[in-house]
Amino acid sequence: MWTRGRTAWSSTVTIQGRTYVARYFYDGKNTNNAKEDAAEVALTFLRSQGNPPASTFPGQLYAQHQTAKSFPRWN
Repeated sequence: MWTRGRTAWSSTVTIQGRTYVARYFYDGKNTNNAKEDAAEVALTFLRSQGNPPASTFPGQLYAQHQTAKSFPRWN
């Protein structure tokens, strides 16, 4: 008697070095659901962290939070 196995898939999302894992396993034809599940886990976690401190990243033209008395620089 032959036993047919089934393959189940999951997914992960990595954001800034932290990996978030999908909550469930999905059938092969529903792998997009696994990706969406992992993304939802990441989004839920990131939203629960509140506002991150203001920071400037490489390539960013302007600071995200400027004081009320700041003026654009003209060369």
